[in-house]
Amino acid sequence: MHSRRLTLAVAAGVVLLACAELTGPPATRPRPPNAVSEAQLHHLQWRASQPQFLLGPAQGTFAVTASPTAEPPQLAEYEASFTAVKGEAGSLRIDYRSTDGQSLPFLLFSLGRESLAALPDGTPLNQGDAVRISVAIDTSKFVIRFLPKGLTLSEADPARLQIWYTGADQDLDGDGYVDAHDSYIESELLGLWRQQLDTEYWTQTDATQSTTEKEFSGGVINLSGYAVSY
Repeated sequence: MHSRRLTLAVAAGVVLLACAELTGPPATRPRPPNAVSEAQLHHLQWRASQPQFLLGPAQGTFAVTASPTAEPPQLAEYEASFTAVKGEAGSLRIDYRSTDGQSLPFLLFSLGRESLAALPDGTPLNQGDAVRISVAIDTSKFVIRFLPKGLTLSEADPARLQIWYTGADQDLDGDGYVDAHDSYIESELLGLWRQQLDTEYWTQTDATQSTTEKEFSGGVINLSGYAVSY
């Protein structure tokens, strides 16, 4: 009798332990060896004057949401969005607007016909399915964030992201001077970084840089946050 009670008690303890394991805090994702925290990264800053953006001629529906002369800015972020459809190529483009009316590119996000793969919850996207894609641009530093976060894009037909940092403060190290050290940072240290979640670490992407055009370009297989940083 005592043996049976002991067996039942042990069994109950195992069940409780299993329940505790199932309902405990979720395991955190392992941190890649090349990841850095927000505090370890130096994001490029906009020039002292507030940047001005012009939405360029690309597929999608756009809206200008900030004034470059407002003190403070009308909105905390610049935003644009478009509807992407599986089976159709699409793009979102945002340009700088200069004082002489000449437009220079800031961001171009391009989707191929088969780039859309799955929703953030893993639901596959079929031909003709539509997804609203948005981008928000920080008004003080070169950080952009895509929504919906976690939207999966095809590795066979990846999306492409291009960012031109011509509007950045050329004093990259923030010491008050534009000199050879800033040139070194641009050519040797600067990169395009990715952040899956706003509170997570950053990892450097395999992007191509043109110091002549002051531009980074690379493939995108997951919507998240991106920054031009070192």
